[in-house]
Amino acid sequence: MATSARYFDLVCEMRDAYNHRLRLVESVRARGIKPTARLFATSALTVRKWWRRYQPQGPSGLREQSRAPHQHPLKTPPAIEQQVLALRRQLPTFGAARLKREFDLPLSHMAMPRIWREHGLLQAHASPHMGCGAVPCIVPGL
Repeated sequence: MATSARYFDLVCEMRDAYNHRLRLVESVRARGIKPTARLFATSALTVRKWWRRYQPQGPSGLREQSRAPHQHPLKTPPAIEQQVLALRRQLPTFGAARLKREFDLPLSHMAMPRIWREHGLLQAHASPHMGCGAVPCIVPGL
């Protein structure tokens, strides 16, 4: 199984790289890590990564894993989030910068609209490109 394409390029073009990784692991069993890396035109680190995932988890370890962070250390604390939501409900005409200034809130004025949006308190503005302006309106009887 001599491949001229590099491992990364092959995996990027595939819809599901699972079978390719399974062949890679089977090759490691038969040949070893370095010969498999040469055969698949990739680094020994990549081969070792998939081999280490395969050993404890079996074939399910070869599936793609989430890259999302497990923790958010800088996330706004729930108490402050509730305070921002309560202020928005009480004073809907105040913007984020004004609320931050008047109530000395310990978060940025950019974090407040994000919190409001997450809780459905921020209304989207109508785009000027939508409606009758984009397509001529036909009024019957004229």
